[in-house]
Amino acid sequence: MTRLFCLVAAVMGFYGCAEQPLYVTAISDSHCTGVAKHRAIEASYAGENHETQRAVYKSVYAECTFWQNKLAL
Repeated sequence: MTRLFCLVAAVMGFYGCAEQPLYVTAISDSHCTGVAKHRAIEASYAGENHETQRAVYKSVYAECTFWQNKLAL
């Protein structure tokens, strides 16, 4: 919610929100992609079906990007 306020404030010309990043960097995105792929491969080696592997990838990627964004604040 804070990010949305800062984005709207920045567009309207208010300042003071510049210290909060409004995007995820390419480095963290590639990190999260790699972690998610690794966990999906582990699920494959464990004998999980394709749907489960996809669910593992999506879940791990979402959790990783959540923490990357939270730690970036």
